[in-house]
Amino acid sequence: AVANISNITDELQKMSVATPNGNLSLEEENRQLKDARLCKVCLDEEVGVVFLPCGHLATCNQCAPSVANCPMCRADIKGFVRTFLS
Repeated sequence: AVANISNITDELQKMSVATPNGNLSLEEENRQLKDARLCKVCLDEEVGVVFLPCGHLATCNQCAPSVANCPMCRADIKGFVRTFLS
């Protein structure tokens, strides 16, 4: 019974999901999704600001005021809008 559980666990870990980036394990896809929601400046807080005019959602509310160029595309930031992810 223990061997069967171990085999099932191994099979579940090997399962992959088709994504635009190819086949990723569910754990890897989950990690990438979490990383995408992190501030690109401090890497601690969740993103919460959209930069104008480029539209990138890249920084948290605390880091946004200190950024002059978008960390994603390097466009000059003319303004920003606070967002709320639900």
